Amino acid sequence: GVAFEEGVYVRQGGDEQIDIFQFDGQTALRVILAHELGHALGVAHNANPVSVMSPLIHTGRLALTDEDVQGLRAVCPSH
Repeated sequence: GVAFEEGVYVRQGGDEQIDIFQFDGQTALRVILAHELGHALGVAHNANPVSVMSPLIHTGRLALTDEDVQGLRAVCPSH
């Protein structure tokens, strides 16, 4: 199968942007934006299929999983 990108975070030179290609409702848009913002912060994909940072977005709700929180903590440690 072919994976369709609903959105993408792009950094070229000094410019950064998030492009959204497709979404189905406000919740889906928020999940895609949260996923791409995670990439902008430096968070990588994880293997949990219901995670916001899953390579393929399978969730219809905006709720961070333990894997999402661990990824955020790795790139944004508390002081």
